[in-house]
Amino acid sequence: MSSARLHFTVFWWSLIVGSIYAFFLQACALRVSTIGYEELKAYIEDQEAMKTTVIIDVREQEEWAAGYIQDAQNIAFNDFIDTDGNLIANGEALTSVVTDKQITLITYGTGSEEAMQFAQQAVRLGYRNVLCYTGGTADWERNGEYYIIAYEAFKEWHTANCPFDDAQYLIDLYSPEIYAGVHPVHPGGHIPGAINIWSSLFVSGDDLINGGNAFTEVVINKDAKVVMYCGGFT
Repeated sequence: MSSARLHFTVFWWSLIVGSIYAFFLQACALRVSTIGYEELKAYIEDQEAMKTTVIIDVREQEEWAAGYIQDAQNIAFNDFIDTDGNLIANGEALTSVVTDKQITLITYGTGSEEAMQFAQQAVRLGYRNVLCYTGGTADWERNGEYYIIAYEAFKEWHTANCPFDDAQYLIDLYSPEIYAGVHPVHPGGHIPGAINIWSSLFVSGDDLINGGNAFTEVVINKDAKVVMYCGGFT
C-alpha cells in the first residue's frame, strides 16, 4: 500500500472514530437520570437537600395553579420549547429563574414526555444535575399524595362550588375557637362553606389518632375533592 493511500485511509478512519466519539459525548451529555415517587418524596422531606434543589412543574400555568407538588415552581413547557423542539429565547424561561447551574433540577409534568424533553434541554444549557420524575402527577396521585393550590385557583374553585356537597369539601384545620372567631389571641374566623376538623383531633406527627375517625366520620366520600387550609403545611 502506498504511503499516500495509507495516510488517506488513516485520515478517514480517524474522522469516523472522531465522529463516533463526538456522538457518544453528546449522548452522554444529554443523559437525564429518572427518579420515582420515593426518591422525589425523599428530596421534598429533606430540608437540607431542598436548599440546593429546584422542582419544575412543566405544565401550563392554569394546571399548576389548580394543584402542584409541594415546593414546585412553574415553567411551562410551551414557554421553554417551541413546536419544533427548539429552545425559545435561548431557554430564558429557565435560566432567568434558576441561575445556579450546579443545583439539582427536578422536572415533572402530567406524564414523562414533556418533562423529559424539558430536562434534556436543561442539560444542553449546562445544568449539571438534572432529574426527571417520569411518573408525573398521575403517579403522585396514585401514591395518595396531596397538592398545593394557588390562591386564584382556590378562589375560582370556591366561587364555583360553594355551598359544597359531598363531592367537594373545604376543611378548616384550626382549633374550634379560631374557626369560630372567639380565640382571645387569634380571633381568626373561617372561610365561608368550610367545615371545622381540628387537625389535633385526628393526627399527631405522622400518626393518625383513632384511625383518623375525626376526619373520616365527616368526609365520608373518599372520591371527593378535599381542600384543606390552616396556617401552613403542618
